[in-house]
Amino acid sequence: MVRNLQKKFIMTAMLAITILLVVLIAGINILNFIVTDRNQKELLERVCTQRGRLMQEDDRDQGIFGRKDLQRTSAFAVVYLDESGQVTRTDLSHIFEMEEEEARKLALEAYALEDREGRLEGFLYRKEDLSQLESERPLPEGEAPEDFAQGPPDFPAQETTGTVLVLLDVASQRGNLMSFLLISVGIALVCLAAMILPVRLLSHYMIRPIAENIQRQKEFVTNAGHEIKTPLAIIQANADALELFQGESKWTRNIKAQTLRLSGLMQNLLTLSRMDETGLNLAMEAFDLSAALSESWKPFADPAAVRKLGVTLEIEEGVRVTGNRDSIQQLFSILFDNALKYTPEGGEIRISLERDSRYALVRASNSCRPDQMPSDPSRLFDRFYREDKARNQKAGGYGIGLSAAMAIAKANHASLSAAAVSADVVEFSFRI
Repeated sequence: MVRNLQKKFIMTAMLAITILLVVLIAGINILNFIVTDRNQKELLERVCTQRGRLMQEDDRDQGIFGRKDLQRTSAFAVVYLDESGQVTRTDLSHIFEMEEEEARKLALEAYALEDREGRLEGFLYRKEDLSQLESERPLPEGEAPEDFAQGPPDFPAQETTGTVLVLLDVASQRGNLMSFLLISVGIALVCLAAMILPVRLLSHYMIRPIAENIQRQKEFVTNAGHEIKTPLAIIQANADALELFQGESKWTRNIKAQTLRLSGLMQNLLTLSRMDETGLNLAMEAFDLSAALSESWKPFADPAAVRKLGVTLEIEEGVRVTGNRDSIQQLFSILFDNALKYTPEGGEIRISLERDSRYALVRASNSCRPDQMPSDPSRLFDRFYREDKARNQKAGGYGIGLSAAMAIAKANHASLSAAAVSADVVEFSFRI
């Protein structure tokens, strides 16, 4: 149990670290993408409004996501078109891996599109009406509008009408984004691997108080169980002696019944303690589950007949599984004993075995009084679990047998579950 607890601690800690790194890396890369995309669009807009030029350096710098670095490393082509949509001039001075013919072709394709800006074959494009740019350009201080009848003096006349279209190469930026992503993921993986050893070492110190507490509990149960065995045996012997000399009475019957009840409780407590301590490393082998199930029911057949219980057995023959036969038969005995205790006289018990796909499925259902039906049948496997409405001391149960059955199922790599079939029928399913 301590080792399993340590494994769970390590897995939980590493999962938390992994989630933190994933969120951190995802956030950084998303921010990088958003800022780069925004800067690219701002650069496009700036080049267009300046008629295909970068008139001045932008002094603003934003670190690894800065506009200044983007301007220095960006490659873009500028294409001028007349009012009829024909290319009049191209400016490839800011890009070295594009031929004029390719620039013309892409410009004409972008010009034909309705969108003002968008993506086209690895390029971001933006187009502006030069005449609109001229009318929107603020006038220098002290100058009159009529002084600019032929266009602003710092722009050639052919750049005052028609359309300017800028093609920004984003392939290199995509490569940078991918490189940044791979580097950040690599750093995260290195950090994650480096954290395994510290977390493993830390786990020993973190679970030490819990491990010591569990060990003390195991020692208490084991010591108490062995200490109680002797007085129980003496009480049992004295009750037998009283019956021998004075005859059987309700008092001796009650003493013997409660002694047997307490003996069973201590036996189950010791069994669970051994399961927790050793982890039930059982020897697995192939065996006939059909025969094992039939043998397990035989000791309970006569008590069921005495109480006039209706028993239905539907056991498919020749079902073989791999597991520990003795422990699985003990599990069946716990289920059958539980059914006999809580099935009212004249009630029904149904036991079935069938091959379910790759698994063998055993179902054991029994009727019970509606006031004994738990609201959550899955909690029947909790140690000492009793709902107030389901308490029945006459049944002789002590709320620990089903916990042992669940531990046996897990040790055999099987599953055990409980469900309410109806208001007065509970069913246990064992799948192996």
